[in-house]
Amino acid sequence: MKGVHDLGGKPGYGQVDQSRGETVFHDRWEAKVFAMVVAGAAAGAWPNTDRFRHAVERIDPEAYLTHGYYGRWLGGVETLLAES
Repeated sequence: MKGVHDLGGKPGYGQVDQSRGETVFHDRWEAKVFAMVVAGAAAGAWPNTDRFRHAVERIDPEAYLTHGYYGRWLGGVETLLAES
């Protein structure tokens, strides 16, 4: 399946920034999304990482490209909660 998340090797997206000293969370909402994902997994809301990853990969393609890392995670959580 080819989706918007299959960006490996595609031109135009630049190099991955691997700077050291980067903060984990740029805003408080990102930490809250991380906590929601960890809590949902611990509660059994999604039984494994693959199910969560699949939910992230199914968010709107425009959102996938513009919402950033934790924005994608939030979209995945929203998808899983709506489906349950």
